Amino acid sequence: MIEEYKTQAKQYAAVEFKFTHSTNVKTDKRSGCVLKNDIVKVAVRFVDKDMNTLFSGNIAFVNNVIEKKKEKCLINISPKELNNKFAFAKREILETIMNEYCEKRDELNRKINSLQSYYGNDGDIIDRRVKGESIRIVDVNSQTNESNNGECLNESQLKKKVKFDM
Repeated sequence: MIEEYKTQAKQYAAVEFKFTHSTNVKTDKRSGCVLKNDIVKVAVRFVDKDMNTLFSGNIAFVNNVIEKKKEKCLINISPKELNNKFAFAKREILETIMNEYCEKRDELNRKINSLQSYYGNDGDIIDRRVKGESIRIVDVNSQTNESNNGECLNESQLKKKVKFDM
């Protein structure tokens, strides 16, 4: 894809790729069968040294093949070659998409758990409607840090003391 678009983005310093996956359900006109199309969109963005966008483009692969309308627009690369390169990189692309979705799911689960703990339980002694200020004590041993990928921190990581010999 870089070969296709690099003539339109001269003097680029970096290239950024983003991948998305979606499904589309259509009814075939001839047979009347319902077809499920898997669509992988590849967005490419060329930037200069100051991170200004020089050019951006999108290519969609429907069921592992480039769209027919996009085939005619390609100048520097043949559609068959691009299909072959996509097939070769498909596994890595799908792993990238899956990792992004898992990160989003984990973040959403953390937000839901935090909201549920703030909301309280139905079996609490004091009804949550009449509770006053909500103070929650956090156990240092169970405190997690997002930068540590959810791993528990120990006291030496939380408190970094500088020791001096005198």
